[in-house]
This record gives sequence, structure tokens and C-alpha cells, in this order.
Amino acid sequence: MTEAELVEAAANNWSSVISLLTLFISVMSGYLVVAYLVGKELKTEQVLLVNSLYGAFISFCLFAVHQMSSAAVEHGLLAIELSTQRTVAPQKWIPFAFVAIMAPMILASFKFMWDIRHPKNE
Repeated sequence: MTEAELVEAAANNWSSVISLLTLFISVMSGYLVVAYLVGKELKTEQVLLVNSLYGAFISFCLFAVHQMSSAAVEHGLLAIELSTQRTVAPQKWIPFAFVAIMAPMILASFKFMWDIRHPKNE
């Protein structure tokens, strides 16, 4: 691949990452609204179903963001190797930063549902 093709591939991957992050935030927001509004009234089976579907989908988003951002970084690094003018390489830590930020958000959303269903009596 030429440098231009690699830069375009990296840009396309970053575009996909942004779309996936938007989807991640939308689905998480929906889950939190459902948890807040009807979490107490849901039966155990319903909560298991909602949590399973949410967990599977949000995990897919997390995995896809990591894979796409890793591919974008890899394409950027390959473009740097071919370039005679570009000097700033993409940061290799970015895909891991996404995981480090998104994974606790997922766990916190499950904790929120738990807290709604099991309020502390003071």
C-alpha cells in the first residue's frame, strides 16, 4: 500500500472508532435510563435478560473500539515508515486508554443497576 492509502485506511478506522464511541455512549445512556426509571419494578428474569443483552452488546463495542483504534495506529505507523515528510507517529497507548476508560464505565453501569434494585436503608 502507498502512504496515501495507509493514511486513508487509518482515517477510516478512526472514523469507525468515533461511530462506535457514539454507539457506546448511546447504549449506555439508554441502559442507565432504563435502570433508573424501571429498574426496581423489573423481575429477576427481566433484569438478567436486559443485563445479558446490554453486557454482550457493550462488550462488543469495547472490543471493536480497541480493534479499530489498534488498526488505525498500525496503519499510521506503516505510513510513517513510508513517509519522507511526516515525523509525528501515532500514539500506541491510545487503544489501551479507550479500554481503561470504557471498562470501568461498564462496571459502574452494572453497579448502578444493582444499587437501584438493592437500595441501602439508612
